[in-house]
Amino acid sequence: MIIYLYGDNSFGISRQIKLIRQKYLDSTGPEGDLENIDVAERGINALLGRLSVMPMFVSSRLIIAGNLTKAKPTPEQIDEIINATSESTNLIIADSKPDKRTVIYKKLSKLKGAKEFRNISGSELSKWVIAEIQKHNAKIAPADAKYLIDVVGENQWTLSNEIDKLASYSSQVTRATIDELAVPGLENNTFILTEALAKKDLPRVLKLYKNIKLQGYADQLILGAITFQYRAILLSVLNNSELNRAYKMSPYVLDKTRSLAAGYTIDDVKRAYKIIASADLATKSGELPAGEAMNGLFYGLCSI
Repeated sequence: MIIYLYGDNSFGISRQIKLIRQKYLDSTGPEGDLENIDVAERGINALLGRLSVMPMFVSSRLIIAGNLTKAKPTPEQIDEIINATSESTNLIIADSKPDKRTVIYKKLSKLKGAKEFRNISGSELSKWVIAEIQKHNAKIAPADAKYLIDVVGENQWTLSNEIDKLASYSSQVTRATIDELAVPGLENNTFILTEALAKKDLPRVLKLYKNIKLQGYADQLILGAITFQYRAILLSVLNNSELNRAYKMSPYVLDKTRSLAAGYTIDDVKRAYKIIASADLATKSGELPAGEAMNGLFYGLCSI
């Protein structure tokens, strides 16, 4: 059986592979026939060769094929893989960045073992945070779960690390422990910075920028995060559901940005984009040192 796990939620895919792997070993014991193959490194023929081998001491085998898409298989090779996978073999193929135009996606996503993993946000993500903390025999209030997401961001990898730390520290995760222990994500930091920009509070903007830099973020990353915030503001101002879907903007982000968008017009956002583009060009071309370009960016955005 081929298990095709795809979608933009790499955390969900990784967690599912771990569960399948553990379930297999629980049923076979340490003598289980399990193998990881990096197809991009070893080649598609190596995978086909392993698929042709029958399990010897157990009734089934598990093969985890990594980086199959990077190996750029032909349509014929995909058919070979499908036909070579016997009933006694479970083959896991993961693709966290599926290109739905490709043959590999079109063929594998139709299989019985295909499952899509999408990024989660909003109330669904809050419920996931609560459930993850409960797995550590700890508790968190729904409002505090939402606050943790606000501070850390929506990335489940980052949230999982922070949850491990917080639940190990206390059996009751609260806003106070989050403030004490959680490391604010770049998205949260730049959202707060963008709030200060919207209020034209330049001294606070410069102080926040300095703090973000001290956390080790490069100027180009900070600029990219600010661009993302203004894109969210633009989409909130336009309030067009089709555009939101096209940009794959999460409803959680848009809802969070709505209060900022209230202070901007379309012309304001256009001016902001020109200022951001100018700072980006100055940084990449070497026309200005990155620090000077960022200061110019902040002065410009505060003038809108």
